[in-house]
Amino acid sequence: ANKAKQSEARTYVGSMNRAQQAYFLENDQFLIDEKDFGQLGLGIATETKNYSYGVVAKGNNVSNYADLNNTDSALRAYQGAVIVGTLTDTSEVTTLAVLCEAETVVRLQGPQGSEPDIKIVDEQPDCQDGWKKL
Repeated sequence: ANKAKQSEARTYVGSMNRAQQAYFLENDQFLIDEKDFGQLGLGIATETKNYSYGVVAKGNNVSNYADLNNTDSALRAYQGAVIVGTLTDTSEVTTLAVLCEAETVVRLQGPQGSEPDIKIVDEQPDCQDGWKKL
């Protein structure tokens, strides 16, 4: 049952990443205000029984996340990020995305959690320690 619940979060955060890339293409910026979440055009709720979904600005980049609603849950948190980068081969400016799953049960927001964040390695988005790249 947990795998199905986690599948929702993986799908939503992956969709949020792709929607942010499309939004950037059209607006030359990421959507960073949670009250404008509907402008991503996903038709998903920012809160479900198991997860809360949101966005956090990180300079010129954006983190998308699925945080647990129940601190006693055995579900994993998910975070994605979209950054503006340059393709090495062509020097073309583009958006690059990553999707990460917590290796252990962890909350992202609130007193038990930390701010959603990714690291950038060789100008590519990557998962922080304690998270695995999907």
